[in-house]
Amino acid sequence: TTKTLPDFHIVMRDLIVCMFCQEFFFYYSHRMLHFKRFYSLHKQHHEFQTPSCITAIYCSPLEHIFSNLLPVIIGFKFMHCHVMTAFLWLTIVIITTLNDHCGYHLPFLHSSELHDYHHLK
Repeated sequence: TTKTLPDFHIVMRDLIVCMFCQEFFFYYSHRMLHFKRFYSLHKQHHEFQTPSCITAIYCSPLEHIFSNLLPVIIGFKFMHCHVMTAFLWLTIVIITTLNDHCGYHLPFLHSSELHDYHHLK
């Protein structure tokens, strides 16, 4: 890393690439965990039908690595992000994860209703 911060457009480019990587890899890894063969790894996370923030990472170690951690950090490898860009991206991901599992529709953030429905069904 360098001591100077990257330009705004570089930060935005890296964040967008990280977002697309996370969406793509999380979607397909989570989808795979709902197949009968792999659901035993994911079943622990769905023990709570009404999710709360503390249960956001309540899952098996393999699920946590392959579905929670790798999709979030894989964009760093592609873009060679500056450490502050990585810190900003991790902050966004953590806030989004907590919002998805909080059970409330907070102002200025997307609703968690779809995720709540996912846990219920």
